[in-house]
Amino acid sequence: MTSPGTRAERRRAAAGTDLTAVVATALATDPDRQVRQALAANVRTPDATLLGLLTDRDFHVRWNAAQNPAASDTVRARALELGGDVAEAVGQLADSLSPALVDAVVAHAQRRVREQAVCVEPAVHSRLAADPEKLVRRQVAAHTTDPDLLAGLAGDRAAEVRFAVAQNLACPRGTVLALAGDRSKVVRWGVMAHRRGDHELSALLKNDPDEDVRVAAGAW
Repeated sequence: MTSPGTRAERRRAAAGTDLTAVVATALATDPDRQVRQALAANVRTPDATLLGLLTDRDFHVRWNAAQNPAASDTVRARALELGGDVAEAVGQLADSLSPALVDAVVAHAQRRVREQAVCVEPAVHSRLAADPEKLVRRQVAAHTTDPDLLAGLAGDRAAEVRFAVAQNLACPRGTVLALAGDRSKVVRWGVMAHRRGDHELSALLKNDPDEDVRVAAGAW
């Protein structure tokens, strides 16, 4: 059922600083998705309304509800339970979530949600570095500045993870030099990709069996 007022008036009401619970309830089922989007993003929208908007048919409404700056842990936890895009939306907020919700993100069954937690620096990196999914470990390898974690991930079974370590400019020198002898040509190329002009590495890789690595090392 359409709420009273024109579409423009309903949109203004949904975004208004004087929004009440009664009005929010009425606008939550408005046929105009932009009304619902504004409502989901409004910090005055009550948790009870946000919980309903988490399952809205419109992606942007769901996302706004999950990321509403004033949403309580109850709303965030429900989004994580629902999974899908709303859980990813909460995962993106990992650097501002309560410790309990960060734990829920790190332990989430959905890989893409866990990947978001790399923005928590560096508290959960050690836990994510042991994640069973290589794409999560790759995210840690690309973003962490912890030398011990980088050294450990340099021995990861997945070449994609070692490649991310090789490209990370925070990688300790000893680890970089070790990766210059990696069994994967992609990893060896990654060592040189952002270190052009490094004479020691160029000397190590100028005679590499792979042409792309030799080019990266400056051996034209």
